[in-house]
Amino acid sequence: MKRGKGSQQRFRGTTLAEAAIVMMVLCLVTLGALQYGWFFYCLHSATNAARQGARVASVLDGTLAEGTTALQAALAGLPAATTSAVTEDTANHAVRGEVVIPAANVALMPISFLPVPDCVARVTMAKEGAG
Repeated sequence: MKRGKGSQQRFRGTTLAEAAIVMMVLCLVTLGALQYGWFFYCLHSATNAARQGARVASVLDGTLAEGTTALQAALAGLPAATTSAVTEDTANHAVRGEVVIPAANVALMPISFLPVPDCVARVTMAKEGAG
């Protein structure tokens, strides 16, 4: 049985429509993976910065100012943080490092179609020589 020329053109149009739908979904999944990958990179780097600041301030002769300077240096290259400081917890003889980067600053693309939470990193370390 022979097919007419019109039948082939209809299949060609169907294939094109299916390919467009599949490519759109594939692009959304790829962009979502990139968005969350960037978020987890920022979270990991913020945690490392908070840890570094707390570590510098927790040594025997370390000061909070030195810890905050180390924290700020470790944050270089990341989006702007609203909170980044090293504080002392005198009740527990500990030092806390904290970094908060708002979701708007973490967004990789200007139009974010996925919900991204704020990037919050808090680290507590015992102060040396305390106790």
